[in-house]
Parts: sequence; structure tokens; C-alpha cells
Amino acid sequence: QVQFLAQSLARGDWPWWNPYVFAGHPQIADPQSMIFSPPFLLLALLNGNPSLWAVDMTVLATMAFGGVGLICYFRERGWHWAGALIAALAFSFGAAMAWRLQHYGQVLSLAYLPWLLLSLERTIARGSFLNGTLAGFFAALIVLGRDQVALLAIYVAAGYALWQLASTDEPARTFRRALLPLVVGGVVGLALIALPILMTVLLAAESNRPSIDFIGAGRGSLHPALLLTLFSPDIFGAAGGDYWGPPSWTWRGTGLFTAQNVGILYVGAIRLLLVLAGLLSGQLWAREIRFFSIAVVLVLLYALGWYTPAFRVMYALFPGVDLYRRPAD
Repeated sequence: QVQFLAQSLARGDWPWWNPYVFAGHPQIADPQSMIFSPPFLLLALLNGNPSLWAVDMTVLATMAFGGVGLICYFRERGWHWAGALIAALAFSFGAAMAWRLQHYGQVLSLAYLPWLLLSLERTIARGSFLNGTLAGFFAALIVLGRDQVALLAIYVAAGYALWQLASTDEPARTFRRALLPLVVGGVVGLALIALPILMTVLLAAESNRPSIDFIGAGRGSLHPALLLTLFSPDIFGAAGGDYWGPPSWTWRGTGLFTAQNVGILYVGAIRLLLVLAGLLSGQLWAREIRFFSIAVVLVLLYALGWYTPAFRVMYALFPGVDLYRRPAD
């Protein structure tokens, strides 16, 4: 996909239509085309025939960009620099970012989230039109991923904005100050995503997967046993050798259909110890981080899929959930 984009631009062609896929494919409507991804569009403009190394470096640089955004978010909140560094390393190189690296569209969708949270924080706290515009821009970059991670990131960001508006000492005044900048950001975001989303919707309507039924989605649930990977990433042999975790030839009867690298949750021993310490001390319920503690629980319930009743409620009520399989993603 990336080479087709780069080679087309190098020849002076528009990369809208790919004659090499099936009997021709509307590349512009495909979320995996990277046409609307700034890092890969820049790579394609600079390199007419990018190597695998160049693609890898672009992905890793974008992951690092997300980590820097998290450090900036910590600085904005006045939190300790050591915490910022530990969190950034976990965010950029832990769990799904590391173990789903080959699905780099999802990686990119997640990498922009800290910058969106930072922009929302500043917009609501200051009533800043610049940051409102940036919030719309980063939200658009996430949505243009058009993947399940993008959907979850937007839900988390929307929840964060509502939490910030409601948790101030003067919610009404804060809302009035932030309303117009947020509206401006919304207009900017909608302007950037409207045509790509419309084209993808039209393409999906011609496919055999315009929506996913509950059973189809549930087969991609995170098996509860995979929570053990928080403590040991390769406990089931997912990194190589004979994988025996759920689902596998050894662990049968789950009804799941997921790859062995999907359920790895490890973010590092230091982070795990800090979370356990915060849980035992009650610090995870501190007002300034309470939103994230709640978000972790909700996203985990989503990932567990059909193993809890929560996913069925989310599938039925939340727009967009029925478009995707594998909630474990």
C-alpha cells in the first residue's frame, strides 16, 4: 500500500485507483492506503520507493511522537517528569503498540491520542481557539485511521472532555468559555474527515462486511486468562515456539478466532508495580486521575467481549461498535 502511494506520486500519478488489487481497487477509499496519514504521505513525497526499513522508521517515529505528546500532557498537568517518562515508554512501546506493530494503522490511531487529550485540556482550561483547532485536527487524524482503535480513542477523548467540563469548580462558566473553541475544532475535524469517511462508507457498502454481528465480534474477545500477560508477556509462548494459550490447538473450545499476539497486555514491571501500589493505597481514585482509572475498566470490559454482559450493551447502544470484530484489539 505504501509503495503504491509513493511510486504513484513519484511518477506524477494520483494514487486514487490501484489497478493491481483484484480487478482494480478504489485506493482512496481504503483506510489502509495511508493516503490520509501525514507521516506516510510525507514518506511517500520524500521517497519514491520506500523500503521496509523506511516504513518501520516512520511507524517508530510516530510512536515516539505519541510518547512525546504524553510527556507534554504530564507537563501541562504539573505532574512529575519521572512519571511522564515511565508513562511515555509504556504508551509507546508496551502492550498493543509493541505486539500489534504490524497493524500500524491501529498504532498510528493510538499515537495521536495524547496530543488530542493535551489539546482538549488546554481548550477547556483556557478557552483557546488555537488548541480547539488542534483538537479538531488530532481528532481527525485518529478518525481517518477508520479502525477500531480509532473508535475507542475517540470515545475516550469525548469522555475526557465531558469529565473535564463537569469536574471544574464552575462547570457552567467553563462550558461557556470552551464552547466556541470546541465548536471550531469540531468544524475543522469534520471538514478533514467528511470525504474520506464517505468514500469508505460507500466502499464498505459494496463489501461482504458492512457490519459485524455480535457473534462475529465476540469471537475476537480477549480471553480472561490472557490477563496473566500483564505479569509475564510470554507466559503462553506468544513470542515464538509453541503457543498454548487461548485460543490454540492446546487450549480448545473457546470459540475464539484471534491471533496469538492479540492478547498481550504487558507494559513493564515498573508500571505494573506502580498500578498495584496505587490500587492498594487508593491513589488510583485521586481526583486528578480518576477519569483514567474508570476508562481503564471500561476499555477492559470492551476488550473482554462476550465474557461480560458489558460488551453486548456497548454493541447495541454505542455507534460504530458493530462495524468491527476483535474487541481484543
